[in-house]
Amino acid sequence: MKQIEADLIEKAKTSPESFKAIYQQWATPMYRYIFARVRNPQDSEDITSQVFLTALQVLPRYKHKGVFSAWLFGIARNKIKEYFRKIHRNDISIELLGEKTVLQNNLNQEEAARDDIEILNQHIQSLPEVDQELILLRYVAGLKFTEIGAVMKKSTGSVKKRLYRIKYKLEEIMENQNE
Repeated sequence: MKQIEADLIEKAKTSPESFKAIYQQWATPMYRYIFARVRNPQDSEDITSQVFLTALQVLPRYKHKGVFSAWLFGIARNKIKEYFRKIHRNDISIELLGEKTVLQNNLNQEEAARDDIEILNQHIQSLPEVDQELILLRYVAGLKFTEIGAVMKKSTGSVKKRLYRIKYKLEEIMENQNE
């Protein structure tokens, strides 16, 4: 798989048409990640476009070291920082979080779930920015632990450990809230 990715990247360096496959693979996770940070569909689309345009422009200088997504999401992080600097806003929240989708038949259950999501969002917003970033990269962008480690310049083990601690802490808070 890594060799296929490396070959694709090498082709894309000289052929913008080959870049299309990279775009198709990463556009949706990239948009979801950016939207979770920016919370505005139009701005998210603009930033996503900027990320891929920048990636295409600087791709000839890219040295493939096995984690292309880390490089690509690094560009996204920089674009998001530029966005917030422009609007002087540091408002991060997550609309969709979790690995499970629960189908609810009852309106009261749906309202309770919305309330729980809002409470969870508030607790997530109170976390340090690095913890929020971990949550976004894992559950919104869907990156693997190794990719997150590369993006954040941390070991895979420390990323896993920190994320599991965050999840445990949030689960504890939510359980105590519901008692």
